[in-house]
Amino acid sequence: MEIPVELKDAIEALGHPVRIKIVEYLYDGREATYTELLRVTGVRKGSLTYHLDILTRAAVVGAWSRLDGNLGDMRRAGYMLSPWGKEVIDGLISNYYSMISPEKVAPRIIAKVSGGAL
Repeated sequence: MEIPVELKDAIEALGHPVRIKIVEYLYDGREATYTELLRVTGVRKGSLTYHLDILTRAAVVGAWSRLDGNLGDMRRAGYMLSPWGKEVIDGLISNYYSMISPEKVAPRIIAKVSGGAL
């Protein structure tokens, strides 16, 4: 079986904690400007640009730009989770919970919350 290229790209794009943080922040339909994402991630501009480039090339995150009536003729720009990105994340979460029984998940959650190891 061969994994579709689009899915490989999306999975690879999710392979870094900064990119996961970006996706988690955007997950519930939230849109964010570059400045907001700098604050959320705590990384430098060059690093954020690098990570956003990976996410957008994999079509996990999309960019937007529009006129802002409050700013006159100025445009606002930002990022959002793409429909494809949402499908990938939803699919991964759904499959995770379908593969793991509650008996196996509960100790992991308890260990994570308490700071302990399994």
